[in-house]
Amino acid sequence: MEMSISQAKRDYHALLNLSYLLVSFPAGKLSDRVGRRFPLSAGYFLTALSLFTLSLHSGIVLLTASFLLYGLALGITDTVQRALTADIVGKERRGTAYGLFHGVTGVGALLGNLLAGYLWNLYGNISFALFGVLCIMATIFLNVVDSQN
Repeated sequence: MEMSISQAKRDYHALLNLSYLLVSFPAGKLSDRVGRRFPLSAGYFLTALSLFTLSLHSGIVLLTASFLLYGLALGITDTVQRALTADIVGKERRGTAYGLFHGVTGVGALLGNLLAGYLWNLYGNISFALFGVLCIMATIFLNVVDSQN
């Protein structure tokens, strides 16, 4: 029995959301215990890994692995980035900070998706590897900048 595209999209998004759900709380607890840098770096690294996997996808196993990894990555990074925002800003300005954070994140997601679509039209799946490299660079930057403080 063949699966329709809409069924596959539903199943992959369910897998992504389930992995997000399972890792969010433990990631928050871990970041409270060990600090924000390690879990955030792990989340960026998992994002890169999911993108590299997606760039290679030649079948259902790698595509499934990519969605699973991306759900884990999002669960970690969303949780820890929000905690970091709270750490940086005083209590009296958290609403403004969260609004700014999510506004900037939304603009970045929009522009990133437009760029990803453009690059995918030009280069195909290899464009995912390019974004994976950017995630690795962000991980390195986070660790270099944070270690200097």
